[in-house]
Amino acid sequence: MTWTSAADFTELWFNGFTHGECREVLEAASGYKASRLLITRYKAAVLTEWASDRGLRTALSDFDVIESGTLENKGHWINMGRRAPAGHGLCFVYLGHRLRDVRAACASDASGEDAGLLADLFRIPECCLRFYELHAERARMEFDNDYAVVTTEATTATGPYPWYNNYLAQYFGHSLIHHFPCRWDCEASQSRALYSLNLIADVSASWARLTEAKCRGTVWFSPRDGVHMVQGHLISRGDDYRADEVVSTVHSDLTYALKLGADRSTWDPAATDRPPGVPKDAVRLEFD
Repeated sequence: MTWTSAADFTELWFNGFTHGECREVLEAASGYKASRLLITRYKAAVLTEWASDRGLRTALSDFDVIESGTLENKGHWINMGRRAPAGHGLCFVYLGHRLRDVRAACASDASGEDAGLLADLFRIPECCLRFYELHAERARMEFDNDYAVVTTEATTATGPYPWYNNYLAQYFGHSLIHHFPCRWDCEASQSRALYSLNLIADVSASWARLTEAKCRGTVWFSPRDGVHMVQGHLISRGDDYRADEVVSTVHSDLTYALKLGADRSTWDPAATDRPPGVPKDAVRLEFD
C-alpha cells in the first residue's frame, strides 16, 4: 500500500502526530516493516480508526508507560519508563500489514521484549542490534537509555556524519531511523534511512525536504542537559545561523549560549570551535 500525496496523513497531522510518527506509520502501511508508536490513548484511538479504514492491522498494549522519574530533559520523549495500568500514561500501538507481525511485537513487549524478534520486525540492522545488546546495561545505568555517548565513543570516523543517521532529530519530531546506530557513519543504518526517505518522497516531496532540513545541522548534547540543535548549519565551517534556528529539548544555559552564538560580534568561529558558555562536557556532533 502506497500513496501519491500527503492527503492520507492529514488526519494524523491534525491530531498532533509528529512527522517522525507519520514516518513510522508510512513504513508499516507500505509493508516495509511493523511499527511501534508510544502515544496517548487519544492518539491511539485516532490511529486505530485510521488504520482500520485502510486495511491495516493494529494492536494496543494492555499497559501504559510513564516516565521513570529520572529527569532526562529529552522533551516529550521517554527513554526510561515503567509500566502502569492502562489510562495512566502512554500506550504502545503496534501497526502493520500482517496480523501475525503485529501480534508478535505486542506479545514480545508484554513478555519482556525479545530484542532479536523486535529488531527483525522493526528492520533494525544486525550490527546495531549487537551494539545495543552489548551496551544496554551501561546505557541504562549511565545515560538514561540514550546511546548518543556510546555511539560517539564507538565512531572512529570524524564528522560531519550522514544526516540520514541523525536519530537525535527524533527528539524534535523528525528522523529517518528509530534505532540507535552502532556508529554515526553506520552504512546499514544509512541504507535503512534512505529506504524510508524514498517512501516519504513518494508521498510528498516537501515532506522529504523538510525531513532533510530538520536532520542536517550541529547537535550538542550531554547526558543531563538535554539535546540542542542548530538546524541546517555546521559550527565547524562557521555557518551563519539565527538565534531562532536553535531548538532545544529543554531551555538551559546551553540553549542561551547557542542563541548568543548567533551574534557574530561575540563569537569568532576561527578562534574557537564552540560558542562562549557552552559547557566543556557538551559533545558536538555534525550531520550533513
